[in-house]
Amino acid sequence: MSKLNEKEIIEKDNQEIQIRLSSIKSQIVELNNFYFTPSNSPINTLASETLKNIGLDYVKSSFGINKTTTKKVLKQAQNTQKIQLEEEIINKINSFQKEVISLLSSMSEKSQTNKKNSEKLVRKINRVNQAKKSETKIKRFIEILDSLSFATLVYNSNLKILRRLRDQNKNQRLSKKKHERVKLSQLKTLVNKDESATLDFKQTTYNKNKRWQGKEKSEFAKDIVSFANTRGGKIILGVVDKTSEITGIDLTLFSPETMLQIATEYTIPPLPSLEIYLMELNQKNIGIIDVPESNSKPHAFKTLKGDEEIYIRFGSINRKARVNDIRKMKVN
Repeated sequence: MSKLNEKEIIEKDNQEIQIRLSSIKSQIVELNNFYFTPSNSPINTLASETLKNIGLDYVKSSFGINKTTTKKVLKQAQNTQKIQLEEEIINKINSFQKEVISLLSSMSEKSQTNKKNSEKLVRKINRVNQAKKSETKIKRFIEILDSLSFATLVYNSNLKILRRLRDQNKNQRLSKKKHERVKLSQLKTLVNKDESATLDFKQTTYNKNKRWQGKEKSEFAKDIVSFANTRGGKIILGVVDKTSEITGIDLTLFSPETMLQIATEYTIPPLPSLEIYLMELNQKNIGIIDVPESNSKPHAFKTLKGDEEIYIRFGSINRKARVNDIRKMKVN
């Protein structure tokens, strides 16, 4: 799914959802017309047929029952029929309502999935349940479907992917504006510096084998989150801290694509806006991970246990963020 076909995806989703909603509305309108239009209402039909077949005069002459008693019997028959029909209507409405709720749970308005819209929709559905008369239930139900017909609707799963892609593209643009790849002369200067709030050295790559382990993924995510939550910085692979010895890295273990994937999957919100590339110094391969300061901090990373923790860069170490640290990040 790419940005190029985003409009096409939304239009396809909306068309499919609106067809389903329209089908439900047609069935409800048909239900309403059948039960509540005077000309063909089952209750009115019952009354007219009963009167026609029984006949008040015939009942009186044949059975000696007066008109008042006959009317009471007829009224009781009508009420019994009405109760049965009411139950039948409510069962059908409940069935349609379950179908709509199931559909709503998988979709959102394209413009906003905000809490306000969701709460408003829930209130409307509750009003359908609160109505005592089936006729009122149908009327309120149709109002909900009419309001949804004016919205551009998209499935939550697709909307989540589209928004994630937009965020990634935005972060990548910001990253390119703020950071340029290190030049060889700059790299020579960097490796002779001490670790700091914006610089970290790793003697090797994070992964010992091509197949990354959970602990390695979590450690990598913690490092990049710490920099992104603070001032940004560079992680240099293949240089020994303290001694500045250039050991280089094993190229078979260095995969920028895999690292970017881990950065997206193990950080919350995703932090894919990294520059990861290779350089050569003293005939040794050096890996550079350039982490920009994030505009959407605080970011958390997934621990080995699956928990989410927020870290910051504090001097030359990573430290778990305190409440005040998180508050400052949100304000800034």
